[in-house]
Amino acid sequence: MVIWIAATALNTDGGYHDARVSRAAAGPPAYTNMNDSFAQWLAFARGQTSCRKVGAPIPLVLVAAPGGGIKAAYWTAIGLDAFSRDACTSSSLFAISSVSGGSVGATAWLARPEGGSAEPSVRAMARDEALASDFAGLFFRDALQPFTGINSAWRDRAALIEDRWRASGETDHGSGVGKSWVALTAPSSSRWTPATVLNSSSVTDGCRILISNVGAVASSPTNNCYADGQAGGVTGALDALTGLSEGAGIAHCDTPAGVSAMTAALLSARFPYITPSGALRRCVEKRPDPKAPLGTPSTISNRTTYAVDGGYIEGSGLLTALQMWAGIETAVRTANAVGDVCIEPWVLVLDPEYLGAATGPAASRPFELLAPIEALQANQVLSLPSLGQAAATAIDIGSIPCAPNRFSISPAPRVVQIA
Repeated sequence: MVIWIAATALNTDGGYHDARVSRAAAGPPAYTNMNDSFAQWLAFARGQTSCRKVGAPIPLVLVAAPGGGIKAAYWTAIGLDAFSRDACTSSSLFAISSVSGGSVGATAWLARPEGGSAEPSVRAMARDEALASDFAGLFFRDALQPFTGINSAWRDRAALIEDRWRASGETDHGSGVGKSWVALTAPSSSRWTPATVLNSSSVTDGCRILISNVGAVASSPTNNCYADGQAGGVTGALDALTGLSEGAGIAHCDTPAGVSAMTAALLSARFPYITPSGALRRCVEKRPDPKAPLGTPSTISNRTTYAVDGGYIEGSGLLTALQMWAGIETAVRTANAVGDVCIEPWVLVLDPEYLGAATGPAASRPFELLAPIEALQANQVLSLPSLGQAAATAIDIGSIPCAPNRFSISPAPRVVQIA
């Protein structure tokens, strides 16, 4: 433990724990923005004419996949497998927002073999080899690396667990988890590819980090997620892939880089101390000082973002899902007003935990000295129940009317939690 703590203090440059990136994995996102993803989804759903009766609405499903370790990965995978049964069910799945283990399961589902299931590959990933590799790396590599200075010959424990997951899914079960994230999430002629966001967290500035196949979804492409950009509707978030480079230094900015699907999943599921934070080297535009002479050009600078598990900021994926919905709500209203279709939005939460009916004891007067700490610990504003209430309000079919006398809309609740 003493060696490990000393090693952690010495390892300040983060080079050894950089996330894996590659120039070969770079490429544009599948969808330009949320409206583009909706337009492509609607064209695909319209084409499934045999899937619905005349006058029946078209379901549009946004899935939130919370974290919860390998259990969440398995629960998410088998939940999404239900959408793989045929073209009708797959065409209803519009978007996925996942966190931590949910991101691992969602990526495995996206990488499932043609006509197959994600369940076997996630079951294989859940075996003990990955964790064994991880702990071997922790004690026999990562604890020694700062004293040796070895950066390139060794793989850190994040890379070891990533390689084991990839081998389990790809070699044993024909999964495509070894593909680049861009290739895996590109539109396919044989099946619909949902708009997908894997949620990670930034250690140093508290931003959400988004790995997505939708462009312009984060509030800032590369810079200050709370002040600059306002490119997309997912607030307080950075786009992990925009400006990503292979290393530090302006020289790397000329050639953009990307990540593999397995690296993308692990960026959302880096849970210290099991896996270290992953350093993302990005090239960002630095705007001139407001007092600089008119016409002063922007410059490019390096910025390093350290990614950890998405659950540190919001563990359910619901907040991002709701902001993705906000990005297409106007387009849905417009499509429904035309009269030839009726889109019926749903939110599905694949909660890996158990539902309980127990209630806590009645609150007693708090000890005033500890009241601030108790209030911080009791904060539930971003909890799944709280965001579930927000989802129920946002996905109100009554406020998204269809052309009258043409479609039959049931008054059922539009938020479903499977736990």
